[in-house]
Amino acid sequence: FKGVHHFLQAFVRIMSEQQPTGGSLISLSSATFFVVGQDLELDPEGRRLLAELAGLGHELANHSFTHPYELVRLGRTRIAEEIDRAHAAIGAAANAPPVGF
Repeated sequence: FKGVHHFLQAFVRIMSEQQPTGGSLISLSSATFFVVGQDLELDPEGRRLLAELAGLGHELANHSFTHPYELVRLGRTRIAEEIDRAHAAIGAAANAPPVGF
């Protein structure tokens, strides 16, 4: 596990490159990030970067808590747990609820 922060750091670095107009892509464009909840529990730096991206106006979406391969076969209770746990983890990290699943 390398952590979600490696991906987020790469995104921030790429999007922060200067544009010909003098602005940066990170402030001119927006993205939607589908986040796996357990990654946030395992990666404190990822939580910090996710909060930063949310603060910049990027959308965060729920991609389940553990990203089980066959989510639809787990049953209603387990599916609800996956979605609810990820929703809570994303909301706690970003100080705002995710926009969807």
